[in-house]
Amino acid sequence: MDELLKAIAKHPNGTKLIIEWKNGCTVIGEIDTIYETYNDLDFDDPNYEEYYACVFLVTDIIGHSDEKEHFSKGVLIEVSMQNPPLRVHLKDGTIIWEQS
Repeated sequence: MDELLKAIAKHPNGTKLIIEWKNGCTVIGEIDTIYETYNDLDFDDPNYEEYYACVFLVTDIIGHSDEKEHFSKGVLIEVSMQNPPLRVHLKDGTIIWEQS
């Protein structure tokens, strides 16, 4: 498990987090579950990769990205190192993970 998911996994399902991406998108939501998945390539493909991800329920949007992909309230998103956020913190502002 990578450092991002280790940091998230320290908190129980339902924990409220604020997640920020470099593109300006910032969301508030809740940890739903953490699971192991893969990048949709065939097992024998040299680029096949297994990784951990967090299903995250978006409950509010603080900042929108300048790109065309936007999240909506009530959607489930995948948080992982496949598209790593810039920063993850608790509602009280405590940073639990940040890109180095």
